[in-house]
Amino acid sequence: MSETLHLNPYAWNMKTNVLYLESPPGVGYSYNTENDYEANDDKTAQLNFEALKSFYQKFPQYNNNSFYITGESYAGIYIPTLAKLLIDNRFPVQFRAMAIENPIIDYYNIYADYEVPTPQQVASKLVRKTLLTHLGQVKMFDEVSTSKMDFLKSMDNYLNNKLVRNALHINSKSPTWHACSNINYTSNYDSMTETVRYVLDHGIKALIYNGDIDAVCNFLGDAWFAENLGYKTIKEYGPWFVDRQVGGFYTVYDNFAFTTVRGSGHMVPTDKPAAGYHMFNTFIRKVESGDPQLLF
Repeated sequence: MSETLHLNPYAWNMKTNVLYLESPPGVGYSYNTENDYEANDDKTAQLNFEALKSFYQKFPQYNNNSFYITGESYAGIYIPTLAKLLIDNRFPVQFRAMAIENPIIDYYNIYADYEVPTPQQVASKLVRKTLLTHLGQVKMFDEVSTSKMDFLKSMDNYLNNKLVRNALHINSKSPTWHACSNINYTSNYDSMTETVRYVLDHGIKALIYNGDIDAVCNFLGDAWFAENLGYKTIKEYGPWFVDRQVGGFYTVYDNFAFTTVRGSGHMVPTDKPAAGYHMFNTFIRKVESGDPQLLF
């Protein structure tokens, strides 16, 4: 596996300034000074809000720039809760929209239709696992993977490089960077339905997008979430294209859009970089121009 750096022609910071927040404390480079600290959805939203306040106090030259919040997976909770705080506190930035990728945004819609195994199926699985353990099974995931790169390992190596940490001005107290961290965390919400409605009703635009082969946060659950919000349909379900190929399928509602990204899993910019870049830039362009179509 090559660890040579290459310029990413589909990087989302090609046309935008990007501020990365690693939260709650204990994630990525971030750390906390409280040994018994416990995080939850509301605390995380408040800490993200405080971080934004600090950033804009230090860099007021960005106050008049259009502001978008983006994220993936559990950002389905992080982003709407932060957006509500920005609205409630009349935060003095040009808050335009939020874009959420493969979100955990409603547990019922995401997981309720999953088949629950019968006791017999569970027992069969346990027996098979026991047999394979004692027969010296092969780690199939590693052996049959067709991936040409382990990007998480590469990220770990890069972000823990001493030169990189120095260039990013990472505090010496910051821990070793890992893609996933184990912290004490309590979820406060099962659904973001009311919070998302609140944000949309205050004029903030939104994009919910899903890789259509993501088995973690499936696109059907998020499509149902979008439909159940109850907003008027502006553009009926149909395909969109990138490089003359179908990039996915989308529906535009009043103030927000839902789209799939064809052939992508849980991380669209990694799995389908060209399609993700096209979608992202189109959404920003449409929001900035005031086009109610929002996509394509």
